[in-house]
Amino acid sequence: MTSSVAQSLAYEQLYPSTLLYLATLGGAGVCCLEDKVGNFVKGKEFDAIIVDLGKRNGNPSVWYDEGDDLETLVERFLFGGDHRNIKEVYVCGRLIGGTSFMAERVSTQHIYANTRARL
Repeated sequence: MTSSVAQSLAYEQLYPSTLLYLATLGGAGVCCLEDKVGNFVKGKEFDAIIVDLGKRNGNPSVWYDEGDDLETLVERFLFGGDHRNIKEVYVCGRLIGGTSFMAERVSTQHIYANTRARL
């Protein structure tokens, strides 16, 4: 990229809709995977995150009001979200991570450790 092109793009704003596209189908296209992932078209692999923007997650950057529309919620997550907001992570349709996944794992490991200690 030439310096003049870089300078002309330096102050361009990326809207939440553009960022969401880049994180989904746009990113899949860059990786030549748009025929497998990137949106919810039937037959594609389910790679997705389930986001929690509620107050119980402890991240005040994304707390919302009941009147907020979907675009506002997406914007809050894109600009202020972090690991505390990612409730579930799915890759190829399998739950592999997120706060609910980790809580379940910790609980299972705790039960396993207590059972072994009693044996």
